[in-house]
Amino acid sequence: MRESELTRESFAWLIGSLCQINRVPFDAALLLQRFPAPHSLRQFREALQSLSFKVGDGALERAACPCVGFLKSGEPALLAKIDGERALYFKPGTQAPETAPADRLEPGVILVRHEARAALRDDGAEPAARFGFRWFWNELARHKRIWRDVLLASLFIQLLALAPGLEKCFEFHRHVEVVFDRVLAASGDENDVRNT
Repeated sequence: MRESELTRESFAWLIGSLCQINRVPFDAALLLQRFPAPHSLRQFREALQSLSFKVGDGALERAACPCVGFLKSGEPALLAKIDGERALYFKPGTQAPETAPADRLEPGVILVRHEARAALRDDGAEPAARFGFRWFWNELARHKRIWRDVLLASLFIQLLALAPGLEKCFEFHRHVEVVFDRVLAASGDENDVRNT
């Protein structure tokens, strides 16, 4: 793929369109302020990477859409669909798609995939992992000794916190014994107390 410059409008439109497709917040003024002209393909890739896109080069016939291609005239295009013979694409600044034979496009394309989305079918990326808590349990298992110490310290602290409550429980038990002893002493007969 030849290294060419993009116009200011096509630079902002291509990145804005890719952001819109992937539901990524985008502001053209901030983009152009951060990446001033001249806009090369290298700068185009850097701008996409700063917005969490994965960018790479690929072949037109195996490209996953959407991707960025170039007409033989050098004009960039956002490729929406490619079959063996034809390509459906958008020119910068337009909302209406155009169709052209695949031989009117350069053989190389810029593959673009947002990191938050699942892998596209032909860009060679691995599919995203399923969501789960396996990573959490693995991290806990890596630090077993620390967790053992923390749990033992926690148990000791909890026992210390229970000690005043247990003391009051034993005081109540002593109070019941005192009352029981007084009743027995007053009645004079243990059998009377047991039978009641």
